[in-house]
Amino acid sequence: MKRTILLVAAATTLIGTNGCQTLGAGHHTEAGAGIGAVAGGLVGGLWGAARGNWKEGALIGAGVGAAVGGVSGAVIDHQREDMRKAGIAEQTDQAGNIIVNLASGSLNFATGSAVIPDSGQQNLMRLAGVLAKYPENRIAIYGFTDNVGDPASNRLLSQQRADAVKLFLLTNGVPQHCILGAVGYGEDYPAASNDTAEGRAENRRVVLRISVDQAEAKKDEAARERWQSGD
Repeated sequence: MKRTILLVAAATTLIGTNGCQTLGAGHHTEAGAGIGAVAGGLVGGLWGAARGNWKEGALIGAGVGAAVGGVSGAVIDHQREDMRKAGIAEQTDQAGNIIVNLASGSLNFATGSAVIPDSGQQNLMRLAGVLAKYPENRIAIYGFTDNVGDPASNRLLSQQRADAVKLFLLTNGVPQHCILGAVGYGEDYPAASNDTAEGRAENRRVVLRISVDQAEAKKDEAARERWQSGD
């Protein structure tokens, strides 16, 4: 417990020093996902660690970094184009990582449920098809809920939603080493107001933050060029 508190304190200091957006209502990334541009990955990992999910929490915290420049930037650009062709909405955060916000029309989670309906599975299948092409990816998965129910139940539900998306991607071709982990935030950090049905639907979401491992990207550059020429 003492170790976790110290790490969270260090993260808070780092966030304040770097001037990054923090997690919270009204502080959104360019993707409107409710996750800070750089701090989200770090705090996400420590949050998971504080909840006893140290392994995945630490992986998320350590593995999500800047994706811009060089070979990594080229992979990000190619991947964003593939997503656009597949009809997948995406944006980038300030560090150049891809953000995919799976909410309302994307996954259609019912209130109190972590079951991905058929329409959501179709969307995830298209996303998995793109992600599977890029073994250089390092993907962090964050789950969220609306404010219906008590906070403890929502925290568990958000973890179940993140885990459901993680399992779906793994069983549909995304390599296991690409997924850093999954962490649930419960009803914290809403992306929209919980005062309306539409806003609550936006908050029942899973967000993917996709960075690229530079070393692996360089190693797989020739294979990646073959994939692109074959499109």
